Amino acid sequence: MKTLTIVVPTYNVEKYLNQCLESFVIPEIMEELEVLIINDGSTDTSPQIGDRYVSEYPQTFRMITKENGGHGSTINMGIANAEGKYFKVVDGDDWVIEEGVKKLILYLKTVEADMVLSNYYWVNDLTGKISKEIQSVCPDSLYGKSVPFNSISSKIFFKMHAITYRTAILRKIPDKIDENCYYVDMEYMTFPLPYIKSVTAVPDYVYMYRIGQPTQSVNIENMRKRCVQHERVVNRLLEYYEKNNDMSTEIKNCMEIIIARSITSQYKIYMSFKESNLEKIICYEKELKKKYFSIFQKLTNPAILVLRWSNYKFYYLVSLMVRHSIK
Repeated sequence: MKTLTIVVPTYNVEKYLNQCLESFVIPEIMEELEVLIINDGSTDTSPQIGDRYVSEYPQTFRMITKENGGHGSTINMGIANAEGKYFKVVDGDDWVIEEGVKKLILYLKTVEADMVLSNYYWVNDLTGKISKEIQSVCPDSLYGKSVPFNSISSKIFFKMHAITYRTAILRKIPDKIDENCYYVDMEYMTFPLPYIKSVTAVPDYVYMYRIGQPTQSVNIENMRKRCVQHERVVNRLLEYYEKNNDMSTEIKNCMEIIIARSITSQYKIYMSFKESNLEKIICYEKELKKKYFSIFQKLTNPAILVLRWSNYKFYYLVSLMVRHSIK
C-alpha cells in the first residue's frame, strides 16, 4: 500500500499541469506516493502531459480518463481508485512544496489519525506574490500529536488545501460529492466530519494555491454566473446537516461554522448583483431562523449583522459596499 494518494483533478490545465506534476517528482518519497491524474474530458494537451509522467514514473503516476463531470466527479473517481492509506487533492493548476510534502509523507507513515492538517500558501498568478490566508490552520499544540477530533474541532480553520484524510474514512461516507457542479470543496470538507474520530497536524507548508485567475470559480463574475450551483451546494450541506442529527455537539458546531461560511458567500453573491436580491435574502433568513437556528446565529459577517439590525432596510447601502469591496 502507498502511504499517500494525491488526486489531481485535470481539466484543460495545460498551462499549469507540468508544474503541478513535476512537484511530485521527489526521489526520496516516490515509492510512498501515488499520483492519480483524473483527466476530466480535457480537450487540450493535458492528457499528453499526464501521459509523459505516467510513462516516465509508472511506479508513482497513474492516469484515469473519464467524461467531463466536474471537480466533484474527479474526487469521487479518485476515492474509488486510491491505493494510498491517506488521500489528498491537489488541483491541476496548483502544486506542492518539496520539503513540505516530504515531511508530510514521513509523518503519515507514523500515524493512524483520520485527518491530518498542514499549512498552505496563496500564490497570485499575476504578480507571483506569496501570502498566507491565515497564520496557521490549527493551534500549535496539535502539531505532532493525535488527539480526539471533538476536543479541537472548533479551533480548526477548514480549507481543502490543508486537509489530508485517511482514505478509509472517505469510503465510509454514503453520500457522494455533487457532480457537474462547482463549489463542491465545501462538501469535501463537510461530509467526512461525522466519521472523523482523531486528528493531527504538521507545521509545514505543503500546498501552493494559485489565486488571481479570471477563470477561477471563486472569481466574483464566475460566482454570479454560477449562483444557482452555489445555492445547490449550500442546500446540499443543509440537508446533510439535518440528516446527521445524531452528531456530537462539537462536530455539530464545527459543521455549522462551515455551512455558515458557505451561506455568507451565498449572500455575498446575491449582494454583488446590481439588481436587488433582497427578497431572496429575506426568504433565506426566515428559513434559516426557523429550521437551522444554530447556523443562523453563526452568520456573524458584519454586512449580515447590519442587514439584520436594520431589519433589512439598509440592503441597498450594504449591497453597494459589497460590490465596491470586490472590485
